[in-house]
Amino acid sequence: MNLRATYGVLTALVLVLGSSVVQAADQKTAPDSPISSKSQSSTKSDDRPLVDINSANAAALKTLPGIGDPEAQKIIAHRPYSTKAQLVVRNVVDGATYEGLRKKVVAGQPYKDTAKNAAIYAKQKQPDAISK
Repeated sequence: MNLRATYGVLTALVLVLGSSVVQAADQKTAPDSPISSKSQSSTKSDDRPLVDINSANAAALKTLPGIGDPEAQKIIAHRPYSTKAQLVVRNVVDGATYEGLRKKVVAGQPYKDTAKNAAIYAKQKQPDAISK
């Protein structure tokens, strides 16, 4: 019985230490990802503000590595994005391009409610559809 208790304690210790190591690794490698547009003024080590892929104009998007006119227009056309990883998931940019810009972009959301966010972007797209 004493051996079983020792194994239990050792297992719990391994689980606790393992989870703390994983958390430390996540904090070290995970980029900061601000969600509100207020945090766009946050800067990275190169002292440039993060670009919000949900609200940036084509000129701001073209400052990102690997993004030219066609890619910027494609990013704008596929808005809104709930996460920046959707650039790859929706085939807007390829994986190599995404790796170069993932630490320089955010997918800012004005509201926590996705329906409100979708309504904002629908209103923004409406005038373009009417003018065509």
